[in-house]
Formats: sequence, C-alpha cells, structure tokens
Amino acid sequence: RAAIPRRFHQQLAGDFASYLKGQHARELPRASDQLSLVAHEEHEENLLLDNLAARCRGRCSRALQALEQRLAQLCRAPAMRPTQRNPFGPETILEALRLALGKVVPLQLRRVVYQQFELQVMNSLDALYAALNQQLIAAGILPQLAEQPLRPLPARQAEPARATPGNRSGSRRIDSAQLFQGVSHLLSRRHASGGVPGSERQLATGTYADSSIYSETELLAALNRLQQVGAREIATQLQRPQDAKQLKARLHAELETACTLPGRQRLSDADADLIDLVGMLFAFILDDPALPDRCKTVLSHLHTPYLKLALRDRQLFSRDDHPARHLLDRMAKAGARFAEDNDGSGLLAKMQQIVERIIQDFGGDPGLFSDLLLEFDEYLRRLQQRIELRERRTLDAARGRDRLQAARQQADAQIRRVLIGRTLPPLMHELLENPWRDVLTLTHLRQGEQSPEWRQACLNAEQLAWSCMPLDRSGRERLQRERLDLLEQLRSGLQQLGSLPEEHIRRLLQDVATCQHAVQAQQPELAARLQAKLPDSALGALLQEHADAAAPSDDQPLTAELQAQLQRLQTLPFGSLFGFAEEEGRVSRLRLSWFSPATRHYLLIDPSGEHSRSWPAHRLAQALLDGSVQLLGEPTDTPLMERALQAIYRVLQRMEEGQPTTADS
Repeated sequence: RAAIPRRFHQQLAGDFASYLKGQHARELPRASDQLSLVAHEEHEENLLLDNLAARCRGRCSRALQALEQRLAQLCRAPAMRPTQRNPFGPETILEALRLALGKVVPLQLRRVVYQQFELQVMNSLDALYAALNQQLIAAGILPQLAEQPLRPLPARQAEPARATPGNRSGSRRIDSAQLFQGVSHLLSRRHASGGVPGSERQLATGTYADSSIYSETELLAALNRLQQVGAREIATQLQRPQDAKQLKARLHAELETACTLPGRQRLSDADADLIDLVGMLFAFILDDPALPDRCKTVLSHLHTPYLKLALRDRQLFSRDDHPARHLLDRMAKAGARFAEDNDGSGLLAKMQQIVERIIQDFGGDPGLFSDLLLEFDEYLRRLQQRIELRERRTLDAARGRDRLQAARQQADAQIRRVLIGRTLPPLMHELLENPWRDVLTLTHLRQGEQSPEWRQACLNAEQLAWSCMPLDRSGRERLQRERLDLLEQLRSGLQQLGSLPEEHIRRLLQDVATCQHAVQAQQPELAARLQAKLPDSALGALLQEHADAAAPSDDQPLTAELQAQLQRLQTLPFGSLFGFAEEEGRVSRLRLSWFSPATRHYLLIDPSGEHSRSWPAHRLAQALLDGSVQLLGEPTDTPLMERALQAIYRVLQRMEEGQPTTADS
C-alpha cells in the first residue's frame, strides 16, 4: 500500500519530465484496440479508465484546452508538440494510477480504487486546472488566451460556489446553476416571443389585458387539491402514466374554478416557466429508452409533488446535492439497471411505495425526501448485493465455458494437424478424436498452452498416429523402444478424464498395442477389426449444449454496414443496455456483461443477474442492423436531472433557431 502512492508520483514526475524534454509519450492502451489480442480483464480495465477520463475531460474541456496550449510553450522541442500528451491530462493521471497499482492488485479491488479515485481526485481536477492556468498566466505564458464560455448558455457570470459536504469542489454546482439559468432564459424568451401555443398561453397570460397574477398561495393550494385527488385515487392511477399536458390542463381548470375572476387571472412568467420546465422533466422521463415502461409509469406520478416542491424551492434545479434530485436519480438509475417485467426483485413495488408516500405525505417539508432517500439507498444496497452475487456466478460460469471452448478449439486444431495426410485404423482414429481430444482439452484448460504437460500431450498424439502408420526398419526399432513409455503416457492421460474404469483403460491399451503390431506386420484387416468401445465425451456434450444455447453465427459476407456495426460493438462499455424483440411484441432488456476475446461472443445478462444469453459478435451486429435488437443506451454517471436539463436546453435552442426537434435532441 505504501508503495502505490510513491510509484504514482514517480510516474507523474517522469511523464512531466519527458514532456518538458520533448520526448514521445508512450501510447496508452485503448478499449477499441484489437479485442482478440487483449485479455478480458485488461479490456474491461481499459474501458473503465476510458470512461473515467472522458467524463473528466468533458467536464473540464475548456480549462484543459487552455492548459494544453500553455504547456506546449514549455516544450523544448516545438516539432514534438503535436505528438505530446498533456502530463496533467486525465488520461495521463489515470495511466499513472494503473501502473502504480500493477497486476498484484486484482481487478475487483482496482475497480473500487478507481471509483474512489474519481470521487476524491478526478472530480476535483477542474480546480487544479484553473490554478495551473492562473500560475502560467502569472508567469506570462499566453495571458491573452481566454477560456471561451459554453456557447449556447447565456454569458452571465455565475456566483462562486461554496463547497458543501456533497460537493467538494463546488464546480458541479456552478454547472447546474448555469444550466438551469440557460434553460430559464430560453423559456422566458419563448414566452416573450409568443412561441407557446394559444391553449397553453392562456394559463400564463389570461384573456384580458387587465388580468392579475395568481399568488403563490393560490397556485400551491390548487396543487394541494390535485395531490389530494391523486392520493385518493392512487391505487388506480399508478397503473397508467400521468401525462404532463393533462396535468397542466387540470391545474388550469383548478385555478379557474377556485378564483373569483375567471379568465382575468394569470400565472407570473416565472411560475409559468417553472411549470413548463417540470412538465418537460417528466416528459423526458417518459421518453427515456433506458427506463422500463412500468418504471416510467410509477415515476410519472411524482409530477405534482415535484412541481409543488419546485415552486417552494427553486434550488431543486440548481443544486446537485438536493435530496429530491438524488431520490429521483437513484430510482431512475435503479429502474434502468434492475427493474424486471415480473418485478421478481420487488424493486418496482418499493418504488411505488415511495411514490405513494410522497403523494400522500408531502405537504411542503423537503425533509421527507431526505428520509425516503436514506430508506431507498438501504433497500438498493441489499438488492444490489443479491443481484451482483447472482451475476458474478453467471459470469464465472460463462467465463468457465469460454475457457473450456477455447481449450477445445486448441485441442481440435492439434488433432487436425496430427491426422492430416494419414489414414489410421478405426481404433486409433476413434482414440484420437474422442478421449485424447478430451485429454488435450483438460490439459490446456488446467496447465495452459505453454506448459510442459501440454507439449507432452501433443507429442503423445503425434506418436500415437505415427505408431499406426507403416514404418521402415529404423522406425519399427524406435517404436519398440518407445512403446512402453507411450502406453504409460496414454494410461496416465485417460485416467485424468475420470470417465473410463480402470478395466476399460487396460483393455484399450492392449488393443492399441495389438493395432500397432498388426499395422507393422502388414495385417490391415486385423487392425480394421479392432473397435474402441468408448463412452460419449462428457466435455463434447457440455460444449454442444453451450453451442446450442448461443445464437448461431451467420456465414454471410461482411458488408460495410456490418463492419461498421461490429466496430461500434467493440467500443461499447460493459453495462450497455439492449432490447431484444420477443413474441407478442414483448421486449427483453439485457445488459452487456462480458466479451470473450477468444470466441468473440458477447454475454448479456437480464436485470436479475441470473439468466443470460451468449451472442456471437457477427450475429449481434446483424440483429442491430435489422432491428430485432436495439441498443437502448450506454451506462452513464450523469444524473437524471442533469441529463434532462441538457436535453431540454437543446430542444429549446433548436426551437428558438427554427430547427426541427428530434427524439435525439
């Protein structure tokens, strides 16, 4: 443990010294490299580090770009600048950590270290990059270089964020505040330009020029009445999704019914914008392809209480550490990860219970969300432990089958090499094709391809085939010298299988010796009469069962589209979600859990972690092209509220620019 920080700092110092000297940086391993040449654990680790670096680079892109330009001025070899890698870049830092951990620390523990490293270090790098830029500016290095603001967001400076327990650097709070500010700005411009349809604009503007504004008390009272109706009818309402437009119309009707001057009152612009924003948030949830339909239905009924909360506490959209945001994000992430159609895990029932509690009990105190967040986190922790245990067992079984399949392929190749150009008696042919193939498979599986045991087993296969071919005098003399040792090697190998009784092995060895004598005595009819009464291969049956369970591979040629799809599959991170079309219009949701470089099969596991499917890369790529399989989404650590605000911003910006909006925007 003490050596890891020392190696980490030495590596960083070495990278920085190489940069200043203008030396080539070593190439970092990429997850998109040739997967067949990369062990699974190394591939998984590369993907994990790629994702960590991408998240950090995306968050700190402006500061990083400025820092890289300034650091380039320090490089002693200007010609080398284009090929140099930023010694403070996230990729360099993560590679230094990977090398510091070494191979002694198993991958399971390295994952934990990387997760904590992201929380404690990577999420704070923006502050480091800002300080480094300031130090270089103070030293007179490109002081005129300015970091450009995010283009679509309004160029209004956000107030400095204060560090909070859930937000060490404060940077994410600035980002959320800016994002919320940008969305609010576009919403207000949309109302001002008359971009809201008339049926919706009536609620915001009224129908008379002298209309007055609904007070916050009137608005919250109307929402309370809607929430009370929802609490009474919750048993039936939770069976179907709550439509955002219908809720807005019901709110309008409720306000009109309770007011003294129908048609002469309107919402303030700020309240109208917030109502629209909350409606867009829940519309985003209903459109999220990563969420199962039942999960969307349950979460959609939080619309009314979350609107009420947003009107009371506008920080819901600007504070990352808001408990209501965390609760919504946790439930959405858990639903995308663990929810099943039959709800065997009970997750949907737990989510429904929490939604019912909010609808029935939320009167304005945000402390309810904190209590429910703790309760749900504890439930989710226990659920995740159970599912990950089952998934680990499924994955271990798949890896075991894959190693067995790879060993079998090597054994098959060795037997084919031995039989090329040789016509052997039936006994010897059956011996090599059946039990000795199993001996080779188990030897490769247990000892490995570089072991002396594997080389000896391959040599024995060659000797057995050679011994039953007509030999000259020197060959017969050699056979006489080596026969006893060869038969003893044969006995030892067959005993490892455990499927042949000792008596059967003894009789088989006698028949092998008789076959060798008959061939060398030029009595082929005697050798042909010898039959090997061997049981069916247990390994062969197991491998055939696995092959039947896996989707068959197509033999069609690779088109350009199929090649592109295969390349896309290679870059997908583990945890990516696929939808498989089933009978009666059902869709099975499976996550990518493992890729075998040896057999090029993808293992996909259901939300329970228990059932899996193994698909060849070629077949999965073809299914994605023909639409029988859909990629529903890649794993993301970006919280739901942040993703929703980003999507809403893009939609509003496209609308303002007069561009068509799509599902992707």
